[in-house]
Amino acid sequence: MIRPEKFRRSAFTLIELLVVIAIIAVLIGLLLPAVQKVRDAAARTQSQNNLKQLALALHNYHDTNKKIVDAYGYPTWPYSNGMITGCGFFRLLPYLEQENMYQSSYGPIKWPYSWYAWYYGNISGYQASKVKGVLKVFIAPNDATAFDPNLPAPCSYAINSSIWSTLNMTKITDGTSNTMVFAEAMAGCKQSTTYSWGRTSYTYNYSRGGWNWDPYGPPSTFSGSNGNYTYNYQYPPYFSAYGLWVNGRYIPFEVRPQEGKCSPWVAQAFSSSGLQVAMFDGSVRNVSTSVSQRTFYAAATPQQGEILGSDW
Repeated sequence: MIRPEKFRRSAFTLIELLVVIAIIAVLIGLLLPAVQKVRDAAARTQSQNNLKQLALALHNYHDTNKKIVDAYGYPTWPYSNGMITGCGFFRLLPYLEQENMYQSSYGPIKWPYSWYAWYYGNISGYQASKVKGVLKVFIAPNDATAFDPNLPAPCSYAINSSIWSTLNMTKITDGTSNTMVFAEAMAGCKQSTTYSWGRTSYTYNYSRGGWNWDPYGPPSTFSGSNGNYTYNYQYPPYFSAYGLWVNGRYIPFEVRPQEGKCSPWVAQAFSSSGLQVAMFDGSVRNVSTSVSQRTFYAAATPQQGEILGSDW
């Protein structure tokens, strides 16, 4: 006698399927934070590498020119053929393997105001406003504003505003390992301030427009009626040592501020873990979000003789 073949299931039951889906959902919920942490760590590592490259480029610039690159980017003196107008990031291009881009900026200097042209005449030189582009070394992966297509040359970093071209390494008496030179800063910072005077209101729109900013900013524009004026000013990519006044106290830097509403005067941390900065000795370190404004100021000034606090 032939026995009947045992029954074989060809599919899951509905209850079993729901259990499997629930288990998968739980696993995904557990994995997502871990994946996010890994992505954040990778982005911070890339930003750290960028800061390291900028610091090394600064050292090469110093070795060649016997001085530190100017944070403000004032036109070089004398005002003659071969002068340079542009911020520190622009001047570092030849030391970041971007010699061709730097050389392509050479040509007649376009003065922002007519009296400059009348006073200085026709001069040719290297001008930052004549070049643009997205360069990897200037982009922090976790800076969402740097990927704005409206920014022609975004930069996720800023130079210490206490740094002048009159300085060299020997004049940093506070120590190169105790003085900041670069810090993370959102490329798309924008801020508007409105003042009222009688029946007239003035609105100032500030923005950190990228490393190829014109050192004088674009000409002021006037809009509206009945005495309303709007001034548009492109703020250079440097951060202040003085911090930002918020709710009755100074904060050294902003931590993950809302896109488009951060201040172009201070640095911005892309992670709640802290702000990454490059020191003059070429090292890169993380500054805690709990650092005091006093300690941050001491780390930003090159020759004030302060001692860094225990929160550094």
